[in-house]
Amino acid sequence: MTIKEEFDALENDPRKRQCQKYPAISCVSDGCEGCTFNDLYDKVHSEMEGKPMTVDEVKEFLKKDSMQKAVLIGSEEEREKYYPAIVGFDEENGRVVYDYFLLCKCFANEFRKSDEESGDLVADHDYDTDGVEWVDYNVIRSLPYWGEHAPIVKGTEEED
Repeated sequence: MTIKEEFDALENDPRKRQCQKYPAISCVSDGCEGCTFNDLYDKVHSEMEGKPMTVDEVKEFLKKDSMQKAVLIGSEEEREKYYPAIVGFDEENGRVVYDYFLLCKCFANEFRKSDEESGDLVADHDYDTDGVEWVDYNVIRSLPYWGEHAPIVKGTEEED
């Protein structure tokens, strides 16, 4: 089973709820020990040769002088929602590195959560496709205009 197929299976699990460790991601376990998403997240990061980071670790890393000019995805109020997609940092150039697939999942979860809160949730709607389309159109396509400290999105044809 591919990582994408494993994520899709997790997303379709009726026990799904918001993860305690990575709030932008859905969870089906009773706790972080043995969590399916954590295993998948670790698998993605090991393939990217990156280390999974908690929100607090990301915040701490971004305080470094070398990262002060880094441009993050999302407004100041919503940036933390996309921290689970961060797989590394380019300290030399002051850039954050996101994983494309994880970023799409973060946006898909946000769209789903927004529809749940507004009462507009459609059971068979493909939120994953919404996440991919949003990232492709609003993030990837616009990265060249974000300046020299723009984020890097790994897993795309446009990556540096």
